[in-house]
Amino acid sequence: MLKYLRGNTNRPLMIPYELAKQLKDAGFLQLGKGGALFLDPRADIVENEADRPVSSLSWETYCHLKRPHGLSEAIYAPTLEELIEACGDKFWSLERDLDPDEIWGAYPANEIGDGPATFGSTPAEAVARLWLALHSK
Repeated sequence: MLKYLRGNTNRPLMIPYELAKQLKDAGFLQLGKGGALFLDPRADIVENEADRPVSSLSWETYCHLKRPHGLSEAIYAPTLEELIEACGDKFWSLERDLDPDEIWGAYPANEIGDGPATFGSTPAEAVARLWLALHSK
């Protein structure tokens, strides 16, 4: 299930907060044209951390502010273009499955040597998972 940005928009996040955190923990560069994701500090009491609302700003705006509105440290959410570029020549293709779930698949150039395809509910989510798979070796 996709989480939605708080504030004046109902646009789904390109990648979930948890996936952005995995990218950060795996060494993905925390700089670019993407977004800054925060766990919403106004929702301190939640049973499951994954249920905590997520807020966002552009990364550029975040870099010009110091801990805006008391939010926690941001995690960078890269753009689709940045994710594809980061995969380099190991990225082969991105396809949408036309089933009712509209799952996206990101395929490596060499499925035997680079690992299997990865999937997500958005193109960016599928490619982020591919980057993680390529860098887990």
